[in-house]
Amino acid sequence: MDEILAIITGPFVTILSPDTRLYWMFLLISLYIAIGVIMITAHSSGQSLKQSFAEQLSRKIWWSRSARADYKYYIINGIFYGLIFAPLVLASAEIGLWVETNAIGWFGPLDAPMFDALPMRVAYTIIFFMAFDFGQFITHWIQHQSQYL
Repeated sequence: MDEILAIITGPFVTILSPDTRLYWMFLLISLYIAIGVIMITAHSSGQSLKQSFAEQLSRKIWWSRSARADYKYYIINGIFYGLIFAPLVLASAEIGLWVETNAIGWFGPLDAPMFDALPMRVAYTIIFFMAFDFGQFITHWIQHQSQYL
């Protein structure tokens, strides 16, 4: 039950995790950069700082249809990703054990490994990232196909 709660609250506590792009330190640095850009833009365009800040922080930008869609996507994706893929990752160990057990039953035990550990790790890493990237592509493609995403 704790794992499910952690998955559901995950998108809301990423600000505390240095492993994410929404870590508070990154947000603080981004804020300083944004303030600097607004100040430079205001100065070069002849606009007052107040006008420039009001324009960039307007509800029109931060609560636009596109922004709301991004907020929803972030929260829903964070929750569903954890709920769907965490069990798959946990189940992969069981599946691997099942395959190993049955392969030994079908073919007998190996006298020596077929491959060294390093090539297998490299192959696994390449296949994993290709599958992950393909999953990202399919997700993005589905978003363009559905009016609800």
